[in-house]
Amino acid sequence: VNVNIWLLMQKLNLVNHVVNLKYGLGIELYNFHYEENIRYAKNPPGVYKDVIDYRKNKLATDYVTVPLMLNFNFTPHNPSHKSFGISAGVSAGYLYSSRNKYISDETDKEKTKGELGLNDFKLSYIAEIQLGPIQFYGSYASKTMYKNGLDHTPYSFGLRFNHWQ
Repeated sequence: VNVNIWLLMQKLNLVNHVVNLKYGLGIELYNFHYEENIRYAKNPPGVYKDVIDYRKNKLATDYVTVPLMLNFNFTPHNPSHKSFGISAGVSAGYLYSSRNKYISDETDKEKTKGELGLNDFKLSYIAEIQLGPIQFYGSYASKTMYKNGLDHTPYSFGLRFNHWQ
């Protein structure tokens, strides 16, 4: 599950309001739900398979993110609810919070917070297709989210809603 909350998003006109530089600032929240009984350790940071059967097991990561995209607006003179365009670029994120939450009959609810062996920075390739106030988006990280060992490269896709063009 991925949620993006863009606190600031702006466009800088480059060519006749058709080609624009789109940039902003926001937060990206990821929730990774696991079917396997894995658990995160802090000292040393790592992941191990547990013998406890978890009813709920997830990793939550929160990033401060700066997107930077080249935007092509194919309907620059239409109102925003009739606009059509595409954007592509990169986003850079800084991990400011991470936690592993697990619930079982044996341990009830527990959380492991802090240094879990994740990379502090994330660089992702991003793209959007805008159809009026609705955008279809996709994001793919350029490398694994772990410092050592595991190879888990996050990706996401979905819908964005906005009221500005």
